[in-house]
Parts: sequence; structure tokens; C-alpha cells
Amino acid sequence: MQAITTKYHGPTNSRGSRIVAKCAAGTLAFEWVDSANFEQNHRLAAEALARKLGRVEAMYGALISGCAVDGSYVHVWAGDPHYIVIRTRTIPATDTRNTRVRAACDGRSITVGYDYGAKCAHRAAAQTLADKFGWGTVHKAGGGYFVVNLEG
Repeated sequence: MQAITTKYHGPTNSRGSRIVAKCAAGTLAFEWVDSANFEQNHRLAAEALARKLGRVEAMYGALISGCAVDGSYVHVWAGDPHYIVIRTRTIPATDTRNTRVRAACDGRSITVGYDYGAKCAHRAAAQTLADKFGWGTVHKAGGGYFVVNLEG
């Protein structure tokens, strides 16, 4: 599991205030929410990045946050390290490419054709990613998410 760091960036002439969330797997600029306080905005940004990367809070436990010396925040999930969550999504067809399914987890991804049909294409993409890294069998978690139990 990767820690997420968040840092406040004040408004400029072209952009409003925002929180930038970063981890080894990716980065996200999160627009400031006026109805939330400073700490809540940092937490919301970390959760948004986690969702973008396909992490499901129920599988990783509670989010623990703290302020670092430089004013940035650090966020980690206190959860079970024996599970991996894979997120899948459909990539629509274009003029030059057919419909595809992308499976992603912690910065690793794979794209497969939509040849399998609507019901099993997402599972096939998730299983292809799991097979590539030797993770094991995927299990449907709902909403485009699949879970792999690393202990078998």
C-alpha cells in the first residue's frame, strides 16, 4: 500500500485554490471545497486519488491522516495487506479503435479487447492483469471492482 501526500496550492490568476494529492501510482489536483475545512479538504483529495487508482476503502480499512512538518498531509490506510483491488472500466470505441476494457491497480494496467461480451469482459480484463503479475483468481466486488486474495 502506498501513502498519499497532499499539499495546498493557493489560487492563481487562472485557477482556484486546490489540493494536489500524490503517490507513486499517480497524481490528482482536487478543487477546493468551500463547505469543508482545511483538514477535510486534504482528506477529500486523498480519497479522490484513491478512487481514481481503484482502491476501495472497505478493503483497505480506515484512512489515517496526519500533518507533516512542511505543512503537507500524509494519508495511509490501516487495512489488510492480503488483498488487492483491481478497477475496470470500459473505453468507448473511436473511429480507429474498437471498444476496450482497461483494468488497473496501483499504477499497473492492462487493456483488452471487448471480444468477451458485456458480462465477462471486465472480469477477463481483471483476470488478465492478475495473471500478468501472478496474483491469483479475481472475485467480483461490484461497481467495476474486483478483489484478489493474495493468500489464496
